[in-house]
Amino acid sequence: MQQGHVLLERPNYPNYTNGRTWRLGARALTLGCLALATPAAAQDSVTVAGARPRIGLVLSGGSAKGFAHIGVLAALERAGVPIDVVSGTSMGAVLGGFYAIGYTPRQLREIAASQDWPSLLGDRSDRQMLVPDRRVVGSRTVVSFPVRGGRVTLPSGVVRGSAIMRLLERVTWRAQAVRDFTQLPLPFAAVATDVETGDAVVLTSGVLAQAMRASMAITGVIQPIRLNGRLLMDGAVARNLPAQDARALGADILICSDVSGPLLKGDDLRSIVDIVIQTVAFQMAEHNEEQRRLCDVLIQPDVKGLSTFSFEAVDEWIQRGEAAAELHADTLLRLAVRRDTSVSARTVAPLLPDSILISDIVVSGVTAQPARNVVTRAIALRVPARHTAASFDRALSRLAATHLFSRATYRIDVTPTDTVAVIEVEAQPQDQIGLGFRFDDHRKAALLFTGTLYNWLQYGSTLDADVRLGEPTQFGISYLAGRGVVSNFSLGGEARYTRALLDLFENGERIADVNTRVAVLSGGAARTISRTTVAGVRMGVEYIDADFRIADSDTAQKRSYYTAAAQLWRDTFDRSVFPTRGISIRIRSEVGNHRLGGRNSFTQHVADVEQILGLTRSTVLRLRAIAGSARGSDLPVHRVFSLGGTIPSPAFPETQPIFWGLKPNERAGRAVQLIRVSVQREIFNDVYGTIGVNVGNALERWRVRADDYIAGWGASLGMSTPIGPIELTASGRRLHHWPRLSVSLGPLF
Repeated sequence: MQQGHVLLERPNYPNYTNGRTWRLGARALTLGCLALATPAAAQDSVTVAGARPRIGLVLSGGSAKGFAHIGVLAALERAGVPIDVVSGTSMGAVLGGFYAIGYTPRQLREIAASQDWPSLLGDRSDRQMLVPDRRVVGSRTVVSFPVRGGRVTLPSGVVRGSAIMRLLERVTWRAQAVRDFTQLPLPFAAVATDVETGDAVVLTSGVLAQAMRASMAITGVIQPIRLNGRLLMDGAVARNLPAQDARALGADILICSDVSGPLLKGDDLRSIVDIVIQTVAFQMAEHNEEQRRLCDVLIQPDVKGLSTFSFEAVDEWIQRGEAAAELHADTLLRLAVRRDTSVSARTVAPLLPDSILISDIVVSGVTAQPARNVVTRAIALRVPARHTAASFDRALSRLAATHLFSRATYRIDVTPTDTVAVIEVEAQPQDQIGLGFRFDDHRKAALLFTGTLYNWLQYGSTLDADVRLGEPTQFGISYLAGRGVVSNFSLGGEARYTRALLDLFENGERIADVNTRVAVLSGGAARTISRTTVAGVRMGVEYIDADFRIADSDTAQKRSYYTAAAQLWRDTFDRSVFPTRGISIRIRSEVGNHRLGGRNSFTQHVADVEQILGLTRSTVLRLRAIAGSARGSDLPVHRVFSLGGTIPSPAFPETQPIFWGLKPNERAGRAVQLIRVSVQREIFNDVYGTIGVNVGNALERWRVRADDYIAGWGASLGMSTPIGPIELTASGRRLHHWPRLSVSLGPLF
């Protein structure tokens, strides 16, 4: 693109292919205002005379509807219409900002289509970045509420917006050092709303990614962000179509793409989010009309029939944008430029290369040394060294995963002698309470209440409490210091009570049940080898009270044990539900006796390994092997291995693995051997099918003999939903027999 005497090339960003160099000469139009050919175009008011006017592009907010702007941009490119300035609100600010720094419409389409929008809008942390103790805890609840000052509060938005912030920082990497948005390849302005006053705040300076994030803080959905001392939210509240702001940047003619759309009918208001957006739309209506009157070309893509949050319909939105722009084809043709025209020269700030030498890192926002140490430890960026957008993306994701900071962003400051990265954080631990719900046809309904406090007694520590109501019932509280955040060494303790009903079988028929009550008090130490691997030791006291109810007679087992265990845990699964890559390794070796210094009452060793291998883009092979052995004349009943069922045991998962083809707890013994092979395929978006076989048995003593093993098969259809996974499973021992069906809803806990 040539503007005056400055020659610019739209950069070919490495992660978004098919980019091309745009060179638009600055030209003059000598055409007058002519009659327009189509009814839609007849509404355009374009008067052109003399030197080429500066053309401004105005992009409205509209969440997923904003993807239609990409189609409008593609139509402008084909028509040869030069754009000189850009203004945008909300999604219009995001796409307008990307366009202003050099992304082509084709690249914008690839960015939009390649994102996992439910994850971005759900603020799901990359599981690989979580410290080990948060991997299991964070996946059990459906909804959570922040705790501040000892009180439960409502969040200022459904999500914090951390995942979206990471995306904006990645894509705007080349403009990280630009502080004046009027010096971008295309001068740019984003509009946000001041939460305190309701006034429009025009952002033409600062860090580009942060300005975009402020503009798109959707009311009631994404939390507001504080910039320059002002708390800012979605610009759509104050000015959804920022036409006057493009004028202020020097535009003579305004091409406006407006996806505001009409107010929703009552039947279309299906969720609380729809109602919140409708409320904002009432406020938008008046200032929208005022801004539309400033537009010379008003393009209004069709927004009917798709939801405001139909982020998956990228191509449909783009087609609608192109179709709407085609209605103005004659006007756009007259705005297309000749090669002998020019506009005045201006200063353009240099953009960063893909990799830059960072000479120093400065931490801003915290002064306490323990917090600064955690920031430095979590980001783990060496200086001086060359770094990329991906380097900082991983670093900030690791920092956010500590759950000790409410905000973590960065900026790159470039001087003639140094390039400094400034990490900006807000030190506010994410204390919260959570609620989980699940149902399965074996254990019926269950509720889970959780609470987490950070920095209690020691900085970086966690205090977790949980109550599970249902079958089984559990109460627990645990404390962990270090946890791989402050130090690689962790110290902690746990108290837990479990009441569970276990079935006893003989020849495939249930003959009795065991009402088991187990209380555990333990403490231990661990070494965090990496974010995926922990090794440690644990010692404790365990009390069991079990009633064996067989026919009319009862027997009981009541005993206290002193236990010691060594454990290794490695987990690289990409997600807790329907994982598509990674490995899980759990190894535990434990001894116990009912009096200190006496002979061992029991020993138990368990190894559980699962590997996931990719076969195709949507199909994976899951391989799992479980081996366990227990010895001792005084083995507690809950430590006896049992196989069966299709849903993992919430009470004793290590000793009660599932086995397709058997009833829950149908086979029991002091040794267990199990191999499972299955294929998992994503059939549709977030819908998975699984089919496989397992071979193994629970035996009275460890031995390897083919005659001991039994086989079973399983097939399931599952879906990942906001309230947890939903799964229907069929299983059996033989294909010609009617399968056993089971259903499960909600996260495992």
